[in-house]
Amino acid sequence: MSVRAKFKVSNIEDGTVYMNPVIGGSPENDVFYRATPGGGITLSVVNPAALAHFEVGESYYVDFTSTEEDARDDELPDYDPDENEDDEETDDSDEEVDEDEDEG
Repeated sequence: MSVRAKFKVSNIEDGTVYMNPVIGGSPENDVFYRATPGGGITLSVVNPAALAHFEVGESYYVDFTSTEEDARDDELPDYDPDENEDDEETDDSDEEVDEDEDEG
C-alpha cells in the first residue's frame, strides 16, 4: 500500500528544501489537507540537478511506499557527489536552442 501527500515548498536555503502540507486553495488541496493537516519535510539536497527541480511556492506529490513492498533501487539514477565538485558553472554552449519554437 502507498500513501500520497501533497506538500508545498516554503523555503530553499543552502541546499535544504523545506516543505509543508498544502492547506487549501483548490478542491484537491482541501482533500489532502483533511488527511495531512500538519507536518513538514526537510530535505538536504547535495545533487545540484535534484535541487534545481524544487521551486519555492510550488507543490509536489510525495508518495510513501514501504521498501518491503516495492524496492526500486534499480530505477535510481547514478550520482557521484564528487562529479560536480570543481564545476561551479554549467556550460550550455553546446546545446542548440530553437528560439522560434517558443514563440506563440
